[in-house]
Amino acid sequence: MTLVDLILWCSAFGLIAIAITIGNSITIAVFTRKKLLRSRANYFLISLACADLMVGVVTLPLYLCTLVFYWRNGEATPSHVFFTYMAVDIFSGFASIFALTVIAIERLFAVLWPLKHRVASDQLYYSLVGLTWALSATISLFYYLFAYQVLLIKVFFYLVIFFIFSSLTVICIAYALIWLRLKVKMPHGGKHSRQSSVSRYGNEVEKEDVRRRVDQDILLTTLCIVTLVFVVTWVPFYILNIVVFFHDGKMEVAPNGFYFSKLLHYSNSYVNPIVYSIRIPKFSKTLSLFVHRKRQAFIESYRLLSSRYKSSSSSQSKSREIVERETSL
Repeated sequence: MTLVDLILWCSAFGLIAIAITIGNSITIAVFTRKKLLRSRANYFLISLACADLMVGVVTLPLYLCTLVFYWRNGEATPSHVFFTYMAVDIFSGFASIFALTVIAIERLFAVLWPLKHRVASDQLYYSLVGLTWALSATISLFYYLFAYQVLLIKVFFYLVIFFIFSSLTVICIAYALIWLRLKVKMPHGGKHSRQSSVSRYGNEVEKEDVRRRVDQDILLTTLCIVTLVFVVTWVPFYILNIVVFFHDGKMEVAPNGFYFSKLLHYSNSYVNPIVYSIRIPKFSKTLSLFVHRKRQAFIESYRLLSSRYKSSSSSQSKSREIVERETSL
């Protein structure tokens, strides 16, 4: 790797790290508002945002360290740095995968058994969030067992592939069943039919039910987009790893091609906030209100500081005038 390549790739990964950190910090701040927390499905989106935030704050800086060390020394990164990077990368990555899997299962449960879904306890949601992080930590622990030669590389590799593709299979099946269920339930679905039902019955209960269905449809479409983006950005990197693995590591991969697949892999972590702001009206409204309040607070703080500065400068000028008068006398 030349110095120019190092600067370009480090700049690209650094910009993505900044975008991931800012975007997911805002996402967590918005979703933790009480109004949005009424929808318990957002608990999983907060968990997903935390996993993505870890990529920007911890994983990518460690990856940049490995790139710089490799360029300076022309050899492998020290084991403790590389092992830490890989463990955190695996931990945050599987936290994202399992969060998307649980989201798909939760949406399927909401569509197939809506009454049971409404009476489900918050403790169930907290347990599922904790389960996703516990499974991610377990797989990260398996990596340490492989790194210190306690576990064979083939065992660890097949374990990772199993969890990835089984999660993707569950996600695809869940959304396929949801689509079929909605097709059967509302064959002429759409905004027109919902609006006609409101105008036909006109009572508040019907309006609230239709509003809830519209919100669920928006959330479902948004989650499908998030999952599709996840697949598009992650699959090239893992296909590349699978091909290299089955060639016993003898297959040479162009460094720029590998770095591009890794860049695409990490770019998934900053796309989700953009999708939320475009697709979820409540998110965009809360975000606008949040930014407006922060802007007003900044303006008030600036005015207060400027007024204090002016008062202090005026008092200093007055004291100088008094001193000058006394010295002249």
